Amino acid sequence: MKKLRNILLILVFALRANAQTINDTIIVYANCEHCVDRIEGVLKPTAGILSARMDVSVGKLFVSYNIQTITNDQIQKIVASIGHDTKDYRATDSVYKALPACCKYERAALSAKPGKFQTVNLLITGMTCAEGCAKGIELKIYQQNGVKFSEVNYEKQKAKIVFDPTKISLQKIIQLIIDFKPENGEINKYEVTVLP
Repeated sequence: MKKLRNILLILVFALRANAQTINDTIIVYANCEHCVDRIEGVLKPTAGILSARMDVSVGKLFVSYNIQTITNDQIQKIVASIGHDTKDYRATDSVYKALPACCKYERAALSAKPGKFQTVNLLITGMTCAEGCAKGIELKIYQQNGVKFSEVNYEKQKAKIVFDPTKISLQKIIQLIIDFKPENGEINKYEVTVLP
């Protein structure tokens, strides 16, 4: 009889512990294996996280956690704090801008007053590589005060930039591109044309 009671107690505790475990899927914006390492690296040692797996191909974080210790909301805040936007939380611009160039993902535009931001499309010739040139220019422009979005496509030799003209001029953006020098020391001559 005592054995049966002990077995029932163990079963009740096991069921209770299992009921506290949540398997969840969270939308997270990320690009590469560095992003995966960063996200999983910060979550796995976090109290209450039982497992965390980021799949950049589908933009989802698969996480199991103890609801008594941590919530979905708290997990999203942690992920946003290291530079990755989630469905409900946006990383601060300063943290996002500090990410390596390969980790830059396309961010949803912030809501802004109509007419405050200007969008410009540029043709950039002279780029010789996707990582050093295109991603480097993209990062250099994005780090400027007043720039809300910067995307440079190496294959198409085009850039799309959203900026506040009261904080940075289009001429300054163009000059930054012309003067850009990749980290690999390559010397390139960039030419920039504003597209209609």
